Amino acid sequence: MVLKREHILIEEEDVEKKTGVILNEEYVDRIESSKVLFADCDILVSKIRPYLGLVILNDKNKPYIGTTELVPYKVNDNLKKISSIYPPNMGVHNKN
Repeated sequence: MVLKREHILIEEEDVEKKTGVILNEEYVDRIESSKVLFADCDILVSKIRPYLGLVILNDKNKPYIGTTELVPYKVNDNLKKISSIYPPNMGVHNKN
């Protein structure tokens, strides 16, 4: 699937475990499988083996897109509630 604009693709192996530091940013204009748009989420957590500490703080100024193994969450203003914003309208799906 061709994207309307370039995005930075983040896969699990691109993120340092326990620190959430993004080690590799690859710009792509096409995807071959379903992905999650980070959009305005605040944090993303790996749904597979979360005990490894794969957690990313989203930089909303960057056009990130990533593996569906990362679940995006939105934190409310007073930090008393964290809500999953996946999957409704957050994914980009390859229709091939």
